[in-house]
Amino acid sequence: WITGVLLIAAFILIFIILAITFRSLRDLALGVGGLFLTLMWVDGFESVMGFAPTQMSQFIPVMLVGLAVDYVIHMILRYREEMLHCPEVARAMRLAVLSVGSALLLATFTTMVGFTSNAVSPMSVLSDFGLTVAFGILSAFLIFTLLVPSLKLLWDGRLVARGKEPLPRSARREGDEAGVQLLDRFLTRGALMAERQPAAVLGVVAVITLVMGSLATGLSTEF
Repeated sequence: WITGVLLIAAFILIFIILAITFRSLRDLALGVGGLFLTLMWVDGFESVMGFAPTQMSQFIPVMLVGLAVDYVIHMILRYREEMLHCPEVARAMRLAVLSVGSALLLATFTTMVGFTSNAVSPMSVLSDFGLTVAFGILSAFLIFTLLVPSLKLLWDGRLVARGKEPLPRSARREGDEAGVQLLDRFLTRGALMAERQPAAVLGVVAVITLVMGSLATGLSTEF
């Protein structure tokens, strides 16, 4: 029941984030649907491999939801950005997949390597966990760089053929989305702080690192 509660909470938060960011029921449906499909693929993988449920495996769905949602945000927002400069659906989607897809491919590969390294562990709980998460990351990459763009291309292509605007009203002007504006303001302040007061930033990071490093020495190394 813990997994169910955590998963529901994760989906509620993700739903709110995607709704604020996309402001489009179609894109929201693609994002949430892709997440559900990713979890279905992972469940099938665990069944095929014969992995038994463990205390660690119950957190895999929640972890994958948090990791996979990045893919759809990057892909959809980049597609919208390309549509603002070139309002041709097929060309905009091709440029979005080629640009963001290459970055997501590298991120997927490095993340899979990190989790797959658990496969050499003599503890089956850790090895099964690592392989399952790695497969989930690969599934999310395939779904959000192949399936979702294909559905988006067909969907928006039909809207254009009917003489309708494929982009939501909030996305027709660059940077006009509430979620994007909030992130832009946050990142701008961070960039200005690093540029104008680099010594202060380094000092704060150094102090935090020393404090956390000293606290880390008190961790127990036993199971």
